[in-house]
Formats: sequence, C-alpha cells, structure tokens
Amino acid sequence: MAVCPFAVKKLIPPGSNDPRIKARAAIVHVADMLGPSLYEFFRDRSGGIESHFYIRLDGTLEQYRDTDYQADANLDANDFAISIETEGKAAGKWTDAQLVTLKRLFTWLHQVEDIPLRKIQHWDGAGIGYHTLFGAPSHWTPVAKSCPGPERKVQFDEVLVPWLNKQGSTPAARPVHKAAKTPNITKALDAKSRDQRKAALQAIVRNANDEAAKNARGWLSAILMLEEAEARANAALKALKRQEVR
Repeated sequence: MAVCPFAVKKLIPPGSNDPRIKARAAIVHVADMLGPSLYEFFRDRSGGIESHFYIRLDGTLEQYRDTDYQADANLDANDFAISIETEGKAAGKWTDAQLVTLKRLFTWLHQVEDIPLRKIQHWDGAGIGYHTLFGAPSHWTPVAKSCPGPERKVQFDEVLVPWLNKQGSTPAARPVHKAAKTPNITKALDAKSRDQRKAALQAIVRNANDEAAKNARGWLSAILMLEEAEARANAALKALKRQEVR
C-alpha cells in the first residue's frame, strides 16, 4: 500500500480492471479545468478512468488511487505509470506552488516506488514525463492534444528537468521497500512515531509473504481511518470554537 503522507486522501477503490502494478514512471497531465478536486468526477462520471494524483493551483495534493494499483489515464503506460493531474486550462503555466508540489511528489515516488529522477527517454521506459512527450496520438494518448499545454512543456524542460538532473547527480536515500531486512508486524507497530509505523508497515506490504502483507494492510487501513477521524474531530472542534466566538 503506497499512500502519500502529505496528500489529501480521497481514495477510489480499484475495480476489476485495475490490477496491481509496479510503477517505474510518472506522467504529468493538465486537467483542462479549474476546480478544487477531481474526486467526484473520477468516482462517478469518468467511466472508470482516473488518475493517481491531482495538484491544485495552490499546491494542495489529492490522491485518488493507491500507487500499488493501476489508474487508467495513460493508455499503454497504465501498467507501469503513476498519473498526476494538475489544475489549469490547456493554455497557462504551472504555478510556483504546483511546481513545488511536483518536486516533492517526484521525490516521494523515487523513495517509495524507486522511480528514477530523470526525464523518461522511451514511452515504456523509467523516469518522469508529460502526457504528450512522445506525440499525440501516441502510446500514452489515443487522440491529438497538447497536454499539459505548450507553456507547461517549456516549464518541464526548463524548470523540472534541470531539477531532476541535479537530484539524480546526488546519492539517493535507500527506498523504504528495498530495506535489507523487512520488519515484522510487532516491531513495525512499536515504532516511535505514526509516520515510522506506516513506513515500516508499507515495507512489509512490499516485501513480505501474502499473509504478513495482508495483516500489514489491515493495520495501515486502521491508521489511515484514525487519521481521518482525527482530522474530522479537529475540524468539528474548530467549527465549534468559531461559533463560540460569535
């Protein structure tokens, strides 16, 4: 289970046509719309197409699909690519906040999924790219389009690629799922912080046998439910305090 710790979690359960994947690439899109979320569209009206992530203009990151499972936004690359939608119309640029979040997300995907921090060179290769990098139509899109838009393509090459190259030139932290020894459930739950517990459980999911991985997923789900309950409780408390002030 790979759920980004700094994303707003609005997970859409994978369907029968969304198998488990091992990601080696990340592909950036533009939504060609303005709005705070694509969750309801992907959940109810997209006909089974969805992305893993969505980045708002203010840099807020939403996650709709666990990265261990397929999201259907990249045609022939669906079996190995993480899809990242960004808020904006076709004409326009990524905001500074969106660029910051893209870099942060790329770093996390490198640490958790081992996606190389480099511009992808082939449609079925490994690395980071944008939707029409190899043309349109292409293996990544069945129709003619400019996604993520002309100005964002310039930003990709002039802002993101130099940053990727710089990151790739320095030693990377060992990915969680490549730890030399997979922790057991007891040790994972005894970790000092919640983030450490989640990281240890994710390592079990990726490296352990089926039964251990199943148990780790259960504990991860419980932790995520607790986080969501705490967030709702905090929101309710803030609303109550605002009413008292009035």
